[in-house]
This record gives sequence, C-alpha cells and structure tokens, in this order.
Amino acid sequence: MLDTSSGASITVRRILAQLAKRGFEVRALGASIFDAPHGKTAFAEKCVQYGKRRAPAVEFDDEAVHHTVVLTRTSNRNGMTAAEEFRWYTAYTRMLDSFRPDLVMTYGGLPLDILATQEARRRGVPVAAYLANGNYRGTNWCRDIDLILTDSEMTRNHYREQDGFEPQCIGKFVVPEEVIAEHGSRERVLFVNPSLAKGAAIVATLAAHLEKTRPDIKFEVVETRGNWATACRAARRSMRGGPASLTNVIVTPNTADMRPVYGRARLLLVPSLWWESGSRVIVEAALNGLPVIAVNRGGPPEMLGGEGFLVDFPEACHRAPYTTLPPRNTIAEMAATIERLYDDTEFYQDCVVRMRDMAARKHDLETNTDRLLACLQPLLEQRAGDADFAKNLQKAHRHGETIARERGSC
Repeated sequence: MLDTSSGASITVRRILAQLAKRGFEVRALGASIFDAPHGKTAFAEKCVQYGKRRAPAVEFDDEAVHHTVVLTRTSNRNGMTAAEEFRWYTAYTRMLDSFRPDLVMTYGGLPLDILATQEARRRGVPVAAYLANGNYRGTNWCRDIDLILTDSEMTRNHYREQDGFEPQCIGKFVVPEEVIAEHGSRERVLFVNPSLAKGAAIVATLAAHLEKTRPDIKFEVVETRGNWATACRAARRSMRGGPASLTNVIVTPNTADMRPVYGRARLLLVPSLWWESGSRVIVEAALNGLPVIAVNRGGPPEMLGGEGFLVDFPEACHRAPYTTLPPRNTIAEMAATIERLYDDTEFYQDCVVRMRDMAARKHDLETNTDRLLACLQPLLEQRAGDADFAKNLQKAHRHGETIARERGSC
C-alpha cells in the first residue's frame, strides 16, 4: 500500500485516506511487496519512524488509516512463499472477525486476492474492487465482488464490451498540495516510468532527433518501474544503430515527492503503448499547468479533457514487446510541437492556463470523493459488520450443520 512505484497503490492509499477524512474507520492489511525495488521509499521511512521490530508484521498509522504490513523475505510478488501467503491470509481472516468491517476494498486478481474476496462474501461483507488496468481477462477474478470501481469512462467501456461487466467511474484521486510545485524553471521535457510499454523507445528516438536539431532542449526521465538504459537499447535495435548515447537526457531516480520534478518540467510526454486507464501523471501535470503530449488511445484523451496534444501511433506500436517505432514523420511532428512549446511564449502561456483550468474543473479531489461515496453508499447501508459472522460462515460451510451438531453434543 505504500509502494511509490505503483499507480494503483498510490491511488488506493489516497482513496482510503479520503474515506478516513470523511469519518470512516479504515484499516489496511498488506505485505512488503513492491512493483519495483525503488518503490520502497515511503515504507522504509515508516519503518524507521516506528522502529524496527522482530515480528512477522509491522503496524503504523498513515493519514488516519491504520496499516498492518506482513513482512516478506522478498519484495517481489512472484517470490512470496506459500507460508507468507498463509500468514497474510490468517491475519486477514482474524482482522475480518475482530474489526468486523461493513465493506472490504481490494485490487488485484491473483489467487490470494480472489480468496480474500471469497472470505468476505462468506461472512456477508460486500466487496468493492479498484480496477485501473486494461489487462484483465475473464470474470473469475470478480465473481465475489459486488462493486468494481475505475478511474476512466474509457476503461469502463472497455470492460463492458470485452467481458460484459461495467465498472463505475470515480475519476482520479490527487491531492494538489502534494504535487504542485511552488517554484519552477520550466526547462525540461518530462517523461515518467521509462518502460517499453509506456513508450520509452519512442521517447529515446524523440530525444535522439532533438539532440541533433535542438541540443538546448533537455529531457528528464524519472525511473519508477522502468529502466532508461533498457529503453535506449531497444530503441537502438529498432533504429538499427542509434542512439548510442543521449547527452540531452537526465535520469532521475524514483521519488515520493514529485514537486521539484514538476517544477523543472516545461511539458510532459505520455506516449503509452499498452492500455493506459487514466494516467495519474497527466492529472498531476495538469494541476501544475504543464502541457501534455499523449497517445490518442485509452484514458489519456479523457484525462486531458479536450486539452493537450494527442498523437496517433500505428497499431503495430501497441503490440508487445512495444519496440516498434512510429514513422519518422510522427517523431518529427512531436518534435515540432515540443519546439513550439519552447519558442512561442504566448502559445505556451495559453496552454498553461487552459491546463490548469481543465484540472480544476475535471479532477477536483472532493468531487471525486463524493462520487466514490455515492457508489459505496448502497453497500455501506447494509451494515454488514453488524451481522453474525459465525452463523454466516456456518451456513457457507458444506459441513456446517454436521460440525454444529457434533459441537452441540460435546
């Protein structure tokens, strides 16, 4: 839940904090699992703050949300052992029976996630799931989920057409004060998460183009899950020989505080090639008044609300391993847009004002929290935590009546 390299973790953490601010008692149960090693920053700080403990789990409070984190030997989800999963599962069932929630919220579709939703349903507790990913297939993962929430209408439509279920759109959850830079030089072209699926090979090709024509324009690449060196190697293979090195690119490690980064940025690139549900960095950039050049596919056009600059890539670019490059004229057009955003001051300032106005109108945190609560209200009104969990579990057990009879005769 404190993974700074995972958009889903960041969003769900903010959703829980918003619910706590609205008066709900919220507890979170997770594990020391991260999408990337450098996503541990916030978790490590909490461990230092609350002290190291020789225990199977650590506990701490974060914005009125009480967290329990089951410790694992590795931060890689694929390396989580059966014993660690059982420890998490045991902690989860105990928390259900002691905390007695009116609602369980989750995200993810792995077997342990599915088991967690089953346990809630057996007790009669409704489940809401957050889904901001276009890669889920089938419906087994959501069989025991009452409400699916997503961040964009595009993803809502995507699953309605693909699998026949319809998530409810609640928008993005971004706190302006946490992302808006107080001061800024507005000097760099920003790209976050240099993975091939996010269009890193395209950005490397674009940087190589501008290195020759406009060496004064500098790129800043923030590594979250992706690795810039890997992207450059892929671009070299696709371009058959270049770029060997890029002197106009500055690589910044993952950070929990993006405000200085946004302060240095003049614009943001979001050329994602996989399904981008509702790019969080677009909202953060818009709140800073940064113009955005984004792919015209999935959620980015919706996040831009009619602003920004959209680029169409050939269908081949959207297929894994995401190393196919667009035509040279597409790269040249993107470069021309960047150059204008640097050279035409009046044009740039107009873009800045329009982006800020759009962000205030479309991505207001409290409005989206109201939308979330409207979706959750029918489930919360059931007051499932007041039910007799033991009785519900007995009914759900195939041998429940026999067990009850045997216990009664003892």
